[in-house]
Amino acid sequence: MLRQFWRNTVESYSERPFLKFGNEQYTYEEFDRITNQLANGLLNLGCKKGDKVALLFRNSPTYLQCFIAINKIGAISIPLINGSTSEEIKYVVNHSESQYLFTDETNYKNVIGIKKDLNHLQKIILVDDTNNDEHSITSLLSSSAEEPKGILSKPADPMAIMYTSGSTGRPKGVVLPNSSFSSCGKGLSKRLNYKKTDTILCAIPLFHAAGTHMSIAAAIACGASVSLVEKFSASTFWETVDKHQVTKAILLPTMVSILLSLPKKDNDRDHSLNLVVSHIRPKEFMERFDVDICLTWALTEIGGMGTLTYPSYDRYEPQIIGWPFPDNAQVKVVDENGSDLGPNQGGELVFYHPDIMLEYYKNETATKATLENGWLKTGDVGRIDQEGRVYFEGRIKNVIKRSGENISGEEVEFTIMSHRAVEECVVFSVPDKIRTEEVASLIVVRHHAELSPDEVEKWCKEKLSDWKIPRYIQLTYAPLPKLPNGKIDRNSIKYNISEAWDKTKN
Repeated sequence: MLRQFWRNTVESYSERPFLKFGNEQYTYEEFDRITNQLANGLLNLGCKKGDKVALLFRNSPTYLQCFIAINKIGAISIPLINGSTSEEIKYVVNHSESQYLFTDETNYKNVIGIKKDLNHLQKIILVDDTNNDEHSITSLLSSSAEEPKGILSKPADPMAIMYTSGSTGRPKGVVLPNSSFSSCGKGLSKRLNYKKTDTILCAIPLFHAAGTHMSIAAAIACGASVSLVEKFSASTFWETVDKHQVTKAILLPTMVSILLSLPKKDNDRDHSLNLVVSHIRPKEFMERFDVDICLTWALTEIGGMGTLTYPSYDRYEPQIIGWPFPDNAQVKVVDENGSDLGPNQGGELVFYHPDIMLEYYKNETATKATLENGWLKTGDVGRIDQEGRVYFEGRIKNVIKRSGENISGEEVEFTIMSHRAVEECVVFSVPDKIRTEEVASLIVVRHHAELSPDEVEKWCKEKLSDWKIPRYIQLTYAPLPKLPNGKIDRNSIKYNISEAWDKTKN
């Protein structure tokens, strides 16, 4: 479980550097002491084992301290996407039944107007201490630095509920067990040969399993250091690598593409970084920066685990995503009836490991549709060759993966269709060199109604985060093609982005 996993590393590597953030640096022992203070401060506020504690602010040492402290007392972390709208905050906080909320002044502005509508919320703790009407993190940090006593969490006890868009309109709460954190960290660290002398860059938001499980837990597993940044910045990336002597990093495809687009320099290979984990492996990046890239495929539902290639593996066919990890994980391919398929036969990828999600919170229907006899149906299409290598070939569900973020096509469709001038619409992904995928929409305007792309964008801005708003908007008065059952025939729709309105050019 997370608490014991962390404790074992602190005892073994107490004086080694754990976290580097700008000019700040903490040893394992120093960071542990602060998490104890926060944990005891939460207990003094009345927080107890099983309570839900939401986190709504940017990457920082404080965020990670809160995350560990929450789990030290057996409470459950509820990470929210930094910058969420009021409606998005209200849904997640209410659905998760969160009683406590850590946030900063910027996000607090989107909380204050809905505070009375947050049904279970008891206390708000501001991490920047700028509002006297709420509790401050400074008051929590005045608590005892001793390890909280008498609180025991089992491996299968929930440690976090991570909300992911999936393929339905509302985000689903993925309940991850305590054991998922250490399993992912140990498995990834072992596969990639991480050492205590490594420094692992975490440029991924900590509300992602790729941030907590694949980056932080992997460092803890071997006593390595973490270089944490508030957010990814191409202009400061190599400066951070040099400053913190970063050796490993998990980068989204967007980040790899952006770094590759920077002007070439004579010293592009003069740095400490030697390994990147990503979903793409451009040879140009590897040769230009003298960096190996390991490919991975993972989901929140499986706790950041999934598949992973090995360092220095040189037989890269298109779409390969590696072998199951951790070593005791299993991946197979099944047809629409759930029957196992043979080598190189395409079907749905399903995953097994004892430490995957427990359930979708308060969603028995979705849980039953996803979990079957311990196997998790991923909704992704792939195949496995004779050598056991796994290949990714697409997604069954209507999910758009923009810059590493899952966007529910249905959620965006429901938002657009709530406009009185809209008859119907479809939202889907289109390929993009920088974002991997972009959001595109085809909207049927009601007869005798008027609507402009600007109005659609404004409508979406009131209800969705910026990254969910369609980049491409195409309006039409012609009805969309239909299947015999009356549903929209998405496959027959031909979409030309050159004919669509592009928000980046308007």
